[in-house]
Amino acid sequence: MPDDILRQFGIDPATLEPLGDYSWAFDPWLETDNPSIRAVVEKLAAPAMQLWTDSRQRRHKKVQSNVASCLQVILLNLIRAAKHDTRLLVGIGTGHEALNSAKRYRPEFMAERAFIDAMEALENAGIIARTAAPFHYSRGGQVTRYRLTDAAMLELTGHPIEKKAGFLQDFTTSPARETIRLKDKGVSKGKGRRLPRLCRYDDTEVTQQMRDNLSRINPVLAGAALIPGCNISAGDYDDTRPGDYSQIEYGKTLYRVFNHGSFDLGGRFYGGWWQYVRKHIRPGILINGHRTIEADYSGLHPAILFAERGLDIPLDPYSAVTDLSNGKDRDWRKAVKRTFNALLNADRRTQEPRDFDLSPYGISKPEFQQMIRAAFPELQDAFGSGAGRRLQRIDSDLMEAILLHFADQGIPALPVHDSGIIQEDRRDELLDVMQDVFKHRYGKTPPVRIE
Repeated sequence: MPDDILRQFGIDPATLEPLGDYSWAFDPWLETDNPSIRAVVEKLAAPAMQLWTDSRQRRHKKVQSNVASCLQVILLNLIRAAKHDTRLLVGIGTGHEALNSAKRYRPEFMAERAFIDAMEALENAGIIARTAAPFHYSRGGQVTRYRLTDAAMLELTGHPIEKKAGFLQDFTTSPARETIRLKDKGVSKGKGRRLPRLCRYDDTEVTQQMRDNLSRINPVLAGAALIPGCNISAGDYDDTRPGDYSQIEYGKTLYRVFNHGSFDLGGRFYGGWWQYVRKHIRPGILINGHRTIEADYSGLHPAILFAERGLDIPLDPYSAVTDLSNGKDRDWRKAVKRTFNALLNADRRTQEPRDFDLSPYGISKPEFQQMIRAAFPELQDAFGSGAGRRLQRIDSDLMEAILLHFADQGIPALPVHDSGIIQEDRRDELLDVMQDVFKHRYGKTPPVRIE
């Protein structure tokens, strides 16, 4: 975070702890089966629970149980962070919006009052400490950061927690968590930027079916040994990918996220640690000890747009523009892809391509954008239409069908939006299934490639 921004909110950068921006999101569904960790949680929770009990004249058993459960989950999150790195913080929101408006996404015991009481009791008992206050500005913000106090940290000594290949093995996410998530259009943060939030929704046959489908996929992933093949450092996480970064150390099961308050928009899968690592890490992933391959739809969104219009799909849907670089520049194709997708959702004022030097080609950004528009005369109605989120719903449904095909055979397949990772001996089957589910929907065969 830039120092000048921090100072605007009365935060002295010199007072921030090392790695103050290095934090995990709070996971309300965190669990452990490790008796050593449970013993530490019970010991740390006891004085906080006693403090809370002594401060209440009326102690209804249900409320007491809720506070006790909140204490346990809060401490699990902070212990997990401390065992990964003693400097690592946990971001925990305690505002009304965070605790009350998205009840669907939290355990039933995590009522607003119970959670706030638990947080206050832990602070007052000297078990946890705030390290950074919440703040908001036009480009973002953060919730309050917490860590275990030094006294509480001493209780972790002598309690081993298994850590292999950079992953904390003793922490899991409850299968009871909500796997179908809906975000609203967001709160305006100025300059056209909005911050989407999880929101309520009523279940339908469609949402229940999607949830049931994930209940077929997730047990297969949870039971698989998925390791990166190398130790992962902090720099190996790809911070350009959206999602819940509390999952990067242990997440294997998936959830779907829909956008703009509509189940017709978005729907992509998140939650697996392999989605948040940089691309060069993925080829080394091992599934149940097997080497893996990654297969990718080539230009899936333009391919869908071509298919919807009954047009033939080129071997490379971006070839009308990528050919202009004589096939010599991979960065050119990447810039074309990003700009094409930005133009689907924006007008000519889009900032793409970013971080790409156009000067060797002798063209400006507006000229590059117009070049892409002109290269797709059949798709002119799609540009500026906001079609991207609609297309994400389609690509996520295609991926769901692929994952179900393999899960029903007990074979783990790992999604990375429009690509899939699978053990090497299933290479041809994955390619066939990816083409078949697309052809079943559109009657046309899309280009698929091995990364």
